[in-house]
Amino acid sequence: MAPQIWEYTLDLPEELQGDGGEPSHGENAIFIALTLFAMHAQGSDDIVHWKDVTLGTAVSKLRAKFQDSEKGIRRRFDALITAKSCDEIAVHARGMIQLLKAGGIGLDYGQFAAHVYLLQFPESAKRVRLSWGQDYFRSSVVHDQEGAENE
Repeated sequence: MAPQIWEYTLDLPEELQGDGGEPSHGENAIFIALTLFAMHAQGSDDIVHWKDVTLGTAVSKLRAKFQDSEKGIRRRFDALITAKSCDEIAVHARGMIQLLKAGGIGLDYGQFAAHVYLLQFPESAKRVRLSWGQDYFRSSVVHDQEGAENE
């Protein structure tokens, strides 16, 4: 964890605090979300925090915008959605956020931090992955319907 953002990542409710020199699950989640938010916003005038837009919905919007890159987007989404460790989640999320940044698409970073926290526990990770998948595929149906209506 970078000391420059400790004041934002370590001042947590007691039940989310780490001890013994190791970051807690909460500290990991907040660190990942904050650093990705900063990367997403860096050098951009766009608002990158879009309230109530889940990662699955954001990636679906990206896929609709860049249909010629659908396979690559899906491959990266699948890698993120199946990541097992916090380090793996951070690496794959970074690549996905770079794509969202290039597409001018934001997401709800508070919700994303909560989801990263839940991904660290097997029982809740299944629910988060399913939720992201549902949002990804259901949002694509809405995009397809919108496209059909505009033709």
